[in-house]
Amino acid sequence: MVANSYCHPKYKSVTFWDLPGIGSPNFKASEYLNEFNFQHYDFFVIMASERFKENHIMLAESIHSLNKKFYFVRSKVDRDVYESQSRRPKHFNEKNMLLSIREICVNSLKRAVSLDPYVFLVSSFQPQDFDFSLLLKTFEEQLPSHKRYVYLRALPNISSEAICMKVQALTTAVP
Repeated sequence: MVANSYCHPKYKSVTFWDLPGIGSPNFKASEYLNEFNFQHYDFFVIMASERFKENHIMLAESIHSLNKKFYFVRSKVDRDVYESQSRRPKHFNEKNMLLSIREICVNSLKRAVSLDPYVFLVSSFQPQDFDFSLLLKTFEEQLPSHKRYVYLRALPNISSEAICMKVQALTTAVP
């Protein structure tokens, strides 16, 4: 119900902010941006699970109007896969199901902000699956060089892709 900051345990200059969900009972969507001073943040990760909602569109439009970047992360995709496979075991097609989730998110955001949005499908329990590595790589590629080094140093060794990104950055870094 309140904005919480989390300093990275190793890199005190890196702060993550966890903001309350837009549209929650204590925060009217129309007052959300002013309440949390969106100008203060470098970029945004809009997290959603289960369904894409109108509030996600409003949030994306508002962030875009401030000329800030945002990434849309659709979480709990592993659960969607499991439930879909349980409901329709004979007709289940994981690739088509994931494509459908992605298209709903992309098309809804495209109508709102008139650009190709960054949409990632992830699972906290299976970070090696789906788009988690792509999300990490996208963050790295889009950060300014002075922030990229700090980001890569702070990146946990949660996947082989993350480790490779760190090795490449550290071996090409100027001493």
